[in-house]
Amino acid sequence: VTGLTNLGTVNGAERMMLSGDGAWLALDSTVDLDPGDTNGNRDIYLAPVGDRPTFTPATNGDDDSSHPVLSHDGRFVFFVSSATDLVTGDDNGARDLFMIDRDPDANGTFDEGGNNVISRLVAAGTGAIADEAPSTTGDGVFIAFAATGAGIVNDVNDGHQAQIFVHNRLTGETVLVSRGTDDLPADGPCSTPVLSPGATFVGFASGGFNMPDASGFPSTYVAPNPLN
Repeated sequence: VTGLTNLGTVNGAERMMLSGDGAWLALDSTVDLDPGDTNGNRDIYLAPVGDRPTFTPATNGDDDSSHPVLSHDGRFVFFVSSATDLVTGDDNGARDLFMIDRDPDANGTFDEGGNNVISRLVAAGTGAIADEAPSTTGDGVFIAFAATGAGIVNDVNDGHQAQIFVHNRLTGETVLVSRGTDDLPADGPCSTPVLSPGATFVGFASGGFNMPDASGFPSTYVAPNPLN
């Protein structure tokens, strides 16, 4: 095979994602890939795609951060984390959905070295953001994710079944996507959200009995994005 790029050995890495333009790689790792990252937790790292690049820690929290996904140009990094010190006031003790803006002044240059801005997009209420990757659009405006917990939106009161949600980064609005034929939240676990390129549709799996299949076994569904 020709044209391969050797990114080197990355111990402890489990989940990797390339930006849509192929210029950036994000991964999570339990191994401290940078001398300044000594917390021993799973953290998010970023590197330009090239021969044996240097991986820069994007998080250095007091608990695990994982499942990074990138916008097309690599500016926005979305991930889930149980850390309580990534932003101030994070005291819910839950795994939440976060975003890193690598170009907060929007000048087209990624300002690494401590100038990245981390925001908590969605607090998980009484439950937790699912331990799986969210899905985003190329511009990083919409993010689909799975989560348990009451309080993410007003009409989800069951904190036991994972539901599918969509968040609009620009407006801050979050809505439930996984509604059954009775217009209530799915009464079985939902997972693996994926957004269409234009964010018009959200795909996901659910075993809810109030979903069209009604078998209790996971089936795949596509729903309109209520925020688009």
